[in-house]
Amino acid sequence: MLKISFDMAENKCLHTAVTQPKKVYINTLGAFYIAPAHDRCSRVKIRTQKSRELLAYLLEHREDVSRERIFADL
Repeated sequence: MLKISFDMAENKCLHTAVTQPKKVYINTLGAFYIAPAHDRCSRVKIRTQKSRELLAYLLEHREDVSRERIFADL
């Protein structure tokens, strides 16, 4: 798919390739892990425990969350 827009300041067309979003499977019951939607057995490696905790937190709190609230909660 190709997205075409026009830059008024530069007076030219801009062409941008648009890719389809990749789908993932997120398991939150039991062990928390992420896997490609097409292969749920192939888990994505998340480097640190803090990264896993932050991702799980952001999935749980989908509204706008301030950095201070995240620090206080984690």
